[in-house]
Amino acid sequence: MRLFKPTLDEIKNHPNDIWNLVEPDIKTMTGYVARQKGLDRDELYQQAYLYFRSACEKFEPNYQGKDIPFDRYMYKNVWMNLRAYAQSYHFKRKREPAKEVFPRTDDEAEWNVEERETVARCISVLDDKYATIVRLWMKGYKQTEIADIIGLSQSRICVLLQKAFRKMREVGRDEEEEI
Repeated sequence: MRLFKPTLDEIKNHPNDIWNLVEPDIKTMTGYVARQKGLDRDELYQQAYLYFRSACEKFEPNYQGKDIPFDRYMYKNVWMNLRAYAQSYHFKRKREPAKEVFPRTDDEAEWNVEERETVARCISVLDDKYATIVRLWMKGYKQTEIADIIGLSQSRICVLLQKAFRKMREVGRDEEEEI
């Protein structure tokens, strides 16, 4: 790591000049993280530049009465942000896509008879509010749109959908046990 002491004016007004000084170290950092997490080095390099610029904008040399050297501040912030980015990217990539519980389509005529009967039976056990929310969701409305239509918050719609699906699954399980 290169040690340097730029002035506050250089940090705030000429960050690209400082970037040219630290670029070899940043390339080493991004290469290390890319190898560790199996990510694209160029993408991480671009992220590192954004984190560097952010560090330049936020830097205050006298934080809580202590002199903070810019080089330590910058390297630490870029390193921590790169690791956090790699971690979140890693988890997002490993996440399975959401599975549809019931078919979602604007045209219920496309459903086969069995699908229509199953959905109708499951919805019939719900209160009117839950049934309305599920029907809107099945027609392709997003939770925020449903919230606007019904007059509730998006988070409340999310909770009500979860409760409705739980109740509908219970009905489905009960019917399977009877068979």
